[in-house]
Amino acid sequence: MWFAIPPIFGRKSTANIAIRRPTPTTARSSACFIIQPPAMRKSDLSSRSTPSLIGYVAHMRSALLIGVILAAGMGRRLQGLCGDVPKCLISLGGMPLLHWQVRAFLLHGATRFAVVVGFKAETVEATFRHLFPRLDASFILNPDYARTNTLYSLYLALRQVDDDVLFANGDVLFGPKLVRRLLTGGGSAIAVCRRQCGDEEVKVVAKGERVTRIGKEISPEECIGEFVGVAVWRRKDLVAVQKALEPRAGTDEGRRLFFEAAVQDALPELPLRWVDVSDLPVVEIDFPSDYRQAQELLPSVEVEWNLTEENHANPAS
Repeated sequence: MWFAIPPIFGRKSTANIAIRRPTPTTARSSACFIIQPPAMRKSDLSSRSTPSLIGYVAHMRSALLIGVILAAGMGRRLQGLCGDVPKCLISLGGMPLLHWQVRAFLLHGATRFAVVVGFKAETVEATFRHLFPRLDASFILNPDYARTNTLYSLYLALRQVDDDVLFANGDVLFGPKLVRRLLTGGGSAIAVCRRQCGDEEVKVVAKGERVTRIGKEISPEECIGEFVGVAVWRRKDLVAVQKALEPRAGTDEGRRLFFEAAVQDALPELPLRWVDVSDLPVVEIDFPSDYRQAQELLPSVEVEWNLTEENHANPAS
């Protein structure tokens, strides 16, 4: 059975995203959205008449954008909220979290996707391909996901990209306004919420617009706020990030680090801006309380999409 998500590019647009819901292997609970890996047939990808989104968004920017999503983790800190389901497939508004992320990146020019998978890798890939069957997407396996962290996953991803990157950790809910704000102003940038931070948050120190320090180990009194796991990395800046990732990814100790440790190493050569997104709906889902907050914020994300659709339907507005 096929159904369509509301149009991304306006109510008058024909560029709906077609989603194939497999039967009878789809299972959904209040907190989880999961598609068991089905047999993929060529007809599943070629028989639909729904227009490809790629052709529509490709003209939006002259530079190619690759959506990179780190979705290898197990979500242990969610205390069994989703059972045996990856965090990126947590259900929000009846759709997996991954859906909201990909959709926001598509709107802002992502023409390809690189998704790092590990825990339940086949399930994540099958869900993605059924949600977005016509997208150009590669799935990069982190085979040691249970013993490594985001530094190693990002290292694996960046070895396969050669264009500007829209980046997200696979457990973050955000809307299209956040991505638009990151892209405004040029250069590489990270999304930061200005608020009181604790030990768990990835904290940011800045001088003016430029990030000078980033990491969990920073004192809360020093920081301007929390990096919420969404960023844009320009191609010219990726060299510095990759250079910093390589030595750490080559050791067991380094592979267990968060990728922000490598970003910190790269900062002397990396002109990285921070962008204030404190007024926008965004949450990184690490604990059950974060999931409850995401449920509360979802209506605000949906409002952003409604406004986006109206603007595309009425370009003069």
